[in-house]
Amino acid sequence: MYDEGKEDEIEDKINKLNESSPNNKVYKASDFDPQLLEGLKRDQQILTDLYNQWQDIEIDPKTKKFIAALNETLLGEKNLEKKIVIFSESKETVNYLAGELEKVGRKDVLAISAANQKQRYNTIRKNFDANYPEKHENEFNIIVTTEVLAEGINLHRSNVILNYDIPWNATRLMQRIGRVNRIGTKAKEILVYNFYPTAQSNSLIELNEKALKKLQGFHTAFGEDSKIYSEQEELIEGTLGNLQPKEEVDERLQYLEIVRELYNENHKEYKRLRDLPMKSRVGRLATVKNEVAKDIIGQTIEKGVLCYLRNTIKEGFYICNDKNCVEITFIQAVKIFEASQKEKSTALIENHFDAVNLATQHFKKVYNTIFTNDEYDTSNLSVQERNSVMFLNSFIDLKRSFPNEISDEFEELIKTALKIIYMGVFRKFRNEIATLAARQKKKKYPLAKIVQELNAIMNNYPIKQIARMDALRWENEKEQNNQFEEPKIVITETFA
Repeated sequence: MYDEGKEDEIEDKINKLNESSPNNKVYKASDFDPQLLEGLKRDQQILTDLYNQWQDIEIDPKTKKFIAALNETLLGEKNLEKKIVIFSESKETVNYLAGELEKVGRKDVLAISAANQKQRYNTIRKNFDANYPEKHENEFNIIVTTEVLAEGINLHRSNVILNYDIPWNATRLMQRIGRVNRIGTKAKEILVYNFYPTAQSNSLIELNEKALKKLQGFHTAFGEDSKIYSEQEELIEGTLGNLQPKEEVDERLQYLEIVRELYNENHKEYKRLRDLPMKSRVGRLATVKNEVAKDIIGQTIEKGVLCYLRNTIKEGFYICNDKNCVEITFIQAVKIFEASQKEKSTALIENHFDAVNLATQHFKKVYNTIFTNDEYDTSNLSVQERNSVMFLNSFIDLKRSFPNEISDEFEELIKTALKIIYMGVFRKFRNEIATLAARQKKKKYPLAKIVQELNAIMNNYPIKQIARMDALRWENEKEQNNQFEEPKIVITETFA
């Protein structure tokens, strides 16, 4: 359009975008280096030449190999329900593959990206979720999707996954496999197929080595009984099956093991609990959990309500009374939810509904405050806030020199923690960070120890959940149109 002299049309389009996204900024040509335009034109010419060269390529050996393997291998005898989940990082690749499959006569292909995920949600569940409570359908047997389905949905009527391309963040490989490796699958084995980068490409980007290194870390930390990417993976067996309360292991795995045991040993009870209606509630005696509550929120839970709320983007756990509400982490909530079979229920307390309404308000406040694009004030900070911000920013600066000690995931948590401080959420968190900064200034801890100390503080707050939701929010922002979705009340417990 620029080369065609349509500057006015370009400006009209920019103005329309600014109306829908007021945070956009308009820059003048004089704001840029004069050489930038010439550089952009040269880049455009290079890309145009590459594009034109690609137009002469009529064969796609990768897609040809994929289609040839589809019926014989991917949908073969070991594929229990003859369904497959195919992941790609690119929406364009997803649409391209779906089109190529249709060309060879497949009418059962479902292409999913952020653009249509919400509209096709029920269709996905009917065709791929083994836990879908109503009648299962088989209109679609092949689902080709971006990372938008790598979390938050069951696809375990399929026991076969194809990674058409390998993500840079190998954690996503585990998340993808988790969609079919779920409680409720009928399959005895999960089959994972990967398209590796060519030897020439890998010599430049070293993607295989990066993925293998990350996955080996998972095996070492958690233990696995299967290789999922490469024959070079070394399995560390027995970790999950021998969890003991005193072992220093991820507590989430302990609770996962309890759920697995219930599923395998008392499936009827598992199904009863799974099918409990939304808004389930129960009364308990506060004396049963007062000590646990003191460790978590610093006071007893008497006259309080424990709430679990969620919508399609966020989930939250809250302890509230009729005046105050505090958000806690998943593990902290589980420790309070945990009960013996002999415990008797009591009547609900009078302020039950007031406390639940307060939790809903808090849910909405955090949702709208932390995950919008609104700019926040980073200048008018208190002394503690400034000290906390300087301390956290120092880790981002240190990452350049110590990339192994400060991981990408840890850096994202730091950035989320900074947002929380700027927005004034979780004031106790800000104070704890400032206190740690003062201790570090005096004692000069080594980097590994200070990272451990900082992680311990962040683990007491829902920082990881917020970081995850922040990423989802950005991915789904256009589809969500920034409209708040009222949370569903999953379960509440009151303590008399």
